[in-house]
Amino acid sequence: MLKRTNLNIKSTTVSKNALCWEKYLTRIEYFCNELKKDEYDDRLLINYTPERLNIDEWIALTIYEDNKKIYGFSTVINRPFWGKGARILNRFFKIKGYRFENDKRKISDATINMIKEQLSTCKALGYEYAFMSRETQNPSAIKAWNHYGKYFKMLGNWNIPEESFQMTEYPEKLSCWQQIIWTPLKEGSKPAIDSITKEELYEKFKT
Repeated sequence: MLKRTNLNIKSTTVSKNALCWEKYLTRIEYFCNELKKDEYDDRLLINYTPERLNIDEWIALTIYEDNKKIYGFSTVINRPFWGKGARILNRFFKIKGYRFENDKRKISDATINMIKEQLSTCKALGYEYAFMSRETQNPSAIKAWNHYGKYFKMLGNWNIPEESFQMTEYPEKLSCWQQIIWTPLKEGSKPAIDSITKEELYEKFKT
């Protein structure tokens, strides 16, 4: 159930090699520039500045729109140390008031469509697995991760390892190590990413 009625939300996914790529980049940059500081926490907004969006990593993007107006977006990225893996729902953002979740806080139809489009695009680009990641170093984050994880398992062949995986080029930082939910895009494929067990993570960063 949408939080706002009469919305004709649709998602559009574009890969980096599409002729319209620059056009969609411009639309997202304009969208981010229009975000109002009095409506969002500065700690959130800083992630949507040109310096933090890291557009050079994007291999695809998806926008939510209604009547040609953007209400949200996410991107797909790849980093060299992920091999043939791509992270979907990267920098996922939705405008307040158009949050699309239903009353039971399951994954909305709009988000499911976004996921399916991004997976299809990743496969077409030759990637062998796709994943989402999140830092889960505090109880509330762990609870949210586990809650949504069970719904992803209902969508198909999604796996939730107990280990944490390297997400950035700075393995000496705790924030580098995140939990993932992943799905194969090619038979027999699995994440080719450095990982660490909970016990190893504790030993590495205990104070």
